[in-house]
Amino acid sequence: MASEMQSPQPKIQTFSSIQLDTIKIHSEFAIVMKPLRILHSESSNGWGGQEHRTFKEMLALRERGHTLELICVPGARLGERLGAEGFTVHTTPMRSGADISAVAQMRRVLKQGRFDVLNTHSGRDSLLGGAAAPRRGSRARR
Repeated sequence: MASEMQSPQPKIQTFSSIQLDTIKIHSEFAIVMKPLRILHSESSNGWGGQEHRTFKEMLALRERGHTLELICVPGARLGERLGAEGFTVHTTPMRSGADISAVAQMRRVLKQGRFDVLNTHSGRDSLLGGAAAPRRGSRARR
């Protein structure tokens, strides 16, 4: 029967084990976002999975037009590697999650840089960043 004809199924492209439906994108659905100013913080001075992920994330976000900087402890390998990639790197000792001088330094960097987002990555810098982030303006994210 003609009335029981099914509508054509969308094409499915297969990439390895992932299947993606073909989607038509219309310009009226485009989302335009202003480039963000993002300050990342890291209290670790070593190099492991977390630092590697932060490094790759910052590279990827910069490629998408965002401005990124890092605040970390002096001698941090992440800071050295990001500095070599052309990022601005701020340093401050982060002796504990209650280090008042680190909070003050983070607050200065946040204010001077007029950041939209503070992205923290470790427990210690999350505590410090939470205390340093203004209640308006920058949004602390972990």
